[in-house]
Amino acid sequence: MDRIAAFFDVDETLINLKSMFSFLEFMVHDKHRDPEQADKEFQALMTEFRDLGKSHPRSEVNRLYYEQFKGVRQLEFEHLADRWFQQVEADTSFYIQPTLERLRHHQTLGHEVVFVSGACNELLAPLANRLEVSHLLGVQLEVSGGCFTGKLRPPQTIGGGKAKAITAFMTEKGIDAPGSYAYGDHYSDRHMLDCVGHPVVLKGDQALEDWAKARPHTLLNPLSTQGAAL
Repeated sequence: MDRIAAFFDVDETLINLKSMFSFLEFMVHDKHRDPEQADKEFQALMTEFRDLGKSHPRSEVNRLYYEQFKGVRQLEFEHLADRWFQQVEADTSFYIQPTLERLRHHQTLGHEVVFVSGACNELLAPLANRLEVSHLLGVQLEVSGGCFTGKLRPPQTIGGGKAKAITAFMTEKGIDAPGSYAYGDHYSDRHMLDCVGHPVVLKGDQALEDWAKARPHTLLNPLSTQGAAL
């Protein structure tokens, strides 16, 4: 019998922050002794990302973001990601509770839970370990000699790239697409939501809600305290 999967976007679907930028800020501050200098460097990078995003697709912003880690040792990055996660998870508002409840419920049903994100797998790993999630479809960073090259291995898991990664995963693992679930909060998640029979839309992005109206879907209120019934 085919297996059922539940695919979760991460940032602002499962957790209440943008992990890539939160981590970058943590990394810049870890590098500098002077907090003011760290703030200036981080804000300069964010301005560069925003300016690029005005005229280029999100995939190019992602590419520029990961170029910042060229030459960084993978092991050092992983250790830093662990420290970052310990800090951000301590915030009581870190998790979006209705989504977390859904994730736990899928696990009790024996579904394959999968993170799908524009964040790299090294950054997703601490969260996945904490929540006992075994499958990561995040950005894969190219490594040479133990260091990041600043380049990405395809597919880049944002927008349509998420759908490509999910489709390949379902084919490889024998997943029943019509019986599976996907969770997203942003209009760019519509491609991954279209891959399964049970798309779940987090309320808040009107463009995504309008898109979902033409399809059978579940609307999940991120502020709800209701249980996790499917």
